[in-house]
Amino acid sequence: MIFPIAHLDENYCSIHKSFGILQCTFNPTAMFRFTTHSIFTLALFVLLVQCNNAEQATQTSEPIRDFSQAEANYAEYCSGCHGAKMRAFVDRTWTNGREREDLIRSIADGIIDGGMPAYDTTFTATEVSDLADYILTGIQDRAIHDIGAVVTPTYYETQHLTLRADTVVSDIEIPWGIEVTSDGTIYFTERKGTLNRCSPNGDVVEIPGTPEVMTGNQDGMLDVALHPDFATNQVLYLSYSKINPQNDEESTTAVIRAKLVNDELTEITEIFEALPYSTMHHHYGCRLVFDKEGYLFLTVGDRGARDVNPQSLDNHCGKVHRIHDDGSIP
Repeated sequence: MIFPIAHLDENYCSIHKSFGILQCTFNPTAMFRFTTHSIFTLALFVLLVQCNNAEQATQTSEPIRDFSQAEANYAEYCSGCHGAKMRAFVDRTWTNGREREDLIRSIADGIIDGGMPAYDTTFTATEVSDLADYILTGIQDRAIHDIGAVVTPTYYETQHLTLRADTVVSDIEIPWGIEVTSDGTIYFTERKGTLNRCSPNGDVVEIPGTPEVMTGNQDGMLDVALHPDFATNQVLYLSYSKINPQNDEESTTAVIRAKLVNDELTEITEIFEALPYSTMHHHYGCRLVFDKEGYLFLTVGDRGARDVNPQSLDNHCGKVHRIHDDGSIP
């Protein structure tokens, strides 16, 4: 066994200079004392190091934040629009600011014309700031919310049948409504204000003649519906956010009927206009569906007044309407 010279003295061994080397002859009793002393010293050193590290960790680490109430508030009031995992906050354009103060202001005051109510009376000031911190903390780790490449399975198994998924059209902007004819031709709208036809071979043609639409938040071209006799009459219907001719800051939900001739809309007639107009830019509706009897059903959103318009009979908002295919009332 080899020890540092500093540990060697007459109690542990005798040192002989012979042939130019140091030779140690150990005393068993002294060796036991040396070993016991070394183990004790080492254990004491380890204990001191551990205590020192623990003290440093206590001094440098921040206390764990309790977000349990903020998480519950987010789940109840925010997740319906923004998603349970907060993916909607990642890699998006924050039109109202993304700093902590911006979030606190947006939560407390709301973004009324964008469809977000104010929560200053729902939450206390502390709950608002905690909710903002919870959101910022949740989106810091981008890897958690990065869904990466979307892998679309080829087949979907259901209880009654198997579906095959094929990509028909790509590189389009926010599609909203879609209709498919018996021969596989697809008509679809894009919220920016266009109507398109996609042939069975995948060729896409933009159809001119669509009305001017309000664009911005949830505004734009909405749904498309084909007349039940579209194969013979080529009549279709479009719903959209119509700009008020007397005030371009106001808009409403409107429906037109048109005839398709050589990939162009003709004989355009407005058959429904929801009243009143509003400066709000959200909750327009408007789905279009024909029933088996040929009635056209259409929905109109509450236009941001969910507690008033749906139960009021003096306006069209927040309701389902039934009309004839020419817009007349049954």
